Amino acid sequence: MDIYELYKFDSSEDIVNNSDNIRKITDYLKNYKNGEKPLLIAGPSGTGKTSIINFILKKLDYNIVNLDASDYRDRDTIEKKLVSASHTTSLFNNKNVIVLDEIDDLNNKYDAGASTAILKLIKESSNPIIFIANDAWDKKIGFLRNKVDTINFRSLTQSEIRELLEYKIKKFNLKVKTEMVDFIVKQSNGDARAALNDLFTISIDIGDANEIEEYSMAGLRSNKMDIFKFLDKVFMANTFSSPLIALSSIDLDNDMIVQWLSENIPNIYKGKDVQKALDNLALATMYNNRASRKQYYLYWRYRNVFMTSGISLSKSKYYLRSSSYNYPKNIRELSKSKEDRKKLNLILDKLKRTIKESRFNLREYYIPIMREMVKENNKAGEMNRVYEFFELKYNLSKEDVDFIKDH
Repeated sequence: MDIYELYKFDSSEDIVNNSDNIRKITDYLKNYKNGEKPLLIAGPSGTGKTSIINFILKKLDYNIVNLDASDYRDRDTIEKKLVSASHTTSLFNNKNVIVLDEIDDLNNKYDAGASTAILKLIKESSNPIIFIANDAWDKKIGFLRNKVDTINFRSLTQSEIRELLEYKIKKFNLKVKTEMVDFIVKQSNGDARAALNDLFTISIDIGDANEIEEYSMAGLRSNKMDIFKFLDKVFMANTFSSPLIALSSIDLDNDMIVQWLSENIPNIYKGKDVQKALDNLALATMYNNRASRKQYYLYWRYRNVFMTSGISLSKSKYYLRSSSYNYPKNIRELSKSKEDRKKLNLILDKLKRTIKESRFNLREYYIPIMREMVKENNKAGEMNRVYEFFELKYNLSKEDVDFIKDH
């Protein structure tokens, strides 16, 4: 089974809640008149906001022009990419609709002039505009207050999550035990995306059927696996399936899991095993970003494998944990000095010009990998080559590189 098929909406039957909201959005787009307020679609993660919007727009033959948190969203970018689209149709004469996803992730410091440009866009656009956010009351989008009509999406109930899973199981003829479904429903917390991700992880054929069959259902029914047990599964396992199965039992979002793994790979592994494991983590991050950008969730299959089994099988020998796991650096450094934060932000600013990623991804995923690369070359006495590389590729100074190495 292709995971993309599991996540996409082919018809209204794939959607188990928010039917009233779907009707409101559809009516808004069908009857849109120049000068109408944009829509703000708000609700918790995993409620299907972006997927439902894409489903409706595709059904109505709209051309989507969008920006999300991984794009530049300063005034110049908004004006160059969105202003012309707000007055025109597509090449095939389909009407444009402007979608700004993750609008509550705007950063006043970095997305310079965004609020002013967005308000101007709202005033001048003759095409529909849709904003998507997790929190309609986030202070960062206070400038939208009274400028939009808000439609709130709610989390799914446990019965709705169960209905969704049972529909998908029947539709794709998946062989999943009832106890597994019970477990997914209980741990989903109303997040449909997480529930479908768990369903896929449990139902996937990963080539180790015997071990999967022997996996304890009692363990699934017990309390969720904590992060330390999960890390043990990843770093200490010597099979393909054990770490992958553990991923479905950990009650943390993907970004936080990646932070824990990034922090502890150099703590547990040694020598070339560190680089191999970090390479797998980088691949996991790449596929996660592609899935988010393209709404093509087949990539989650590869993300999950690389960040669990890929890291586990990177080791050339069996490691015994000789020390406790380190907390992610961003947790340990909440009291970090203002000067250090300012310096890091300047470095992220430089990196963002050449690496088209959000500042969060740069800080949490790219910087740790760069740090390990710099440290390895420092041990080999090749820092001059490192300085030259970072200056030519990313315009980072010697002081920037040293900061990455030491922080």
